[in-house]
Amino acid sequence: MINTALSWVQVKTSRETPSVVLLRHLALAENLVSSGQNRQLLAVEGIRMTADKVLHQTEKTFFSQTDFNQILGAFDILERTLVWVKDIDSRIMFANSFFIYQYGASSLDQLIGKNDYDFLPPDMARKFIADDKKVLSGVPVRERLELNIQRSGEIAWFETSKYPLKSTDGKVIGTYGLSRRRDKVSIPLAAVQQLEVSLDYIRTNYASDIEISELARVSFVSISTLERRFRKYLNRSPKQFINEIRLEQGRRLLRDTNEPIASIAASIGFPDPSYFARLYSRWYGCSPTDFRHQLANR
Repeated sequence: MINTALSWVQVKTSRETPSVVLLRHLALAENLVSSGQNRQLLAVEGIRMTADKVLHQTEKTFFSQTDFNQILGAFDILERTLVWVKDIDSRIMFANSFFIYQYGASSLDQLIGKNDYDFLPPDMARKFIADDKKVLSGVPVRERLELNIQRSGEIAWFETSKYPLKSTDGKVIGTYGLSRRRDKVSIPLAAVQQLEVSLDYIRTNYASDIEISELARVSFVSISTLERRFRKYLNRSPKQFINEIRLEQGRRLLRDTNEPIASIAASIGFPDPSYFARLYSRWYGCSPTDFRHQLANR
């Protein structure tokens, strides 16, 4: 036991960190045991438990001294990736710079405490908040492939994951997620590939009168198959998706140009400006005219 006592004196007087010293003496004590000195077993176990405790305390001390804003800021490095944290009521608590841009905000302060209804069309916000409720109930979303319309009006594939956020005592207090843009869909599904043919056609011809029968023909599927795939992967019918693309383009033109509303409606596939205004109000919760007034008053 003299060697063990000496070891503890060395621990106290060494200039090495306690965790490093304990690990070094743990290795020494284990060598003693392996050489047949079994009477040291209890001492070895005591050192092992103390080493584990010190290492755990060192980890806690390290993170208690860490500025977590720096860690959160690291998510801004991720290109074309949305990162967010929400509380149990789906209010945004954190978002990275790409998320802030996609939501049309200029700073995180404009998002904190708000939910998807404050920034997105009601139908889209309803879908995201329904997702949050499922995740809060213990059903995470893992690498789900989905199509979203970006702020620029471009359609892109995203791979999305969402998980429940727990407190230190294990209680669910919110959700967090990550959605990464995929330039190419790597999942080898013929259905997804054929859906991309349909989307390419819509991108090119959304301003024209697109017949669903024609869209099915260029996609080499029946109308029923086309409808089924849109519902499965986009949670929308082809007609709903076409109108959504048109409305997003209309919103961009309302924001970026001074063109009359009737001219914008005609340029995106709505010959009747009144019909455009009704759909726009239903989708965004305000009329095209009100949207322009909001922009002017910012």
